Amino acid sequence: MDLTDDISAYVTRIERLEADLTRERAISAHLATLKPEDIPAPDSFDGNRANLHPFLTKLRMKIAVMPPNFQISSNTSYSTLSDS
Repeated sequence: MDLTDDISAYVTRIERLEADLTRERAISAHLATLKPEDIPAPDSFDGNRANLHPFLTKLRMKIAVMPPNFQISSNTSYSTLSDS
């Protein structure tokens, strides 16, 4: 590989990173407009490993739109969170 190939590889990588950054910024801007009630609560996790990833994704989405000062007391149940 010569210097031209190295530069070309770096340019390709930079273009890919810029596209990723643009997509992440768009997602972040959209999440900033959502309210917790806009995101449905995930169904209860049934313990099936195949359902773990979708459950965590939905839970992360719900948490991502919570206000920064949101706190859960120790006696709050999951069902209480799903009603919000």
